[in-house]
Amino acid sequence: MGKAKNFRMGTDKIDFNEKMIGKTVAIEDRDNNFIGLVESVIDEERLRIRNIKTQETFIASIYDIRAV
Repeated sequence: MGKAKNFRMGTDKIDFNEKMIGKTVAIEDRDNNFIGLVESVIDEERLRIRNIKTQETFIASIYDIRAV
């Protein structure tokens, strides 16, 4: 039998999301629609995004982020 993979709860998603830091994305939710830059990862499902036009920072769900 092979070795069992050592899963780190949640950190695999965070590691994947960290690859988006510095990328330009579109935010599309019911309150906001803008182009922004990913600044950091908050948790498994949320990223901190800076609006390119206004320089305001928002926390957005990964489900509201689209590639540009």
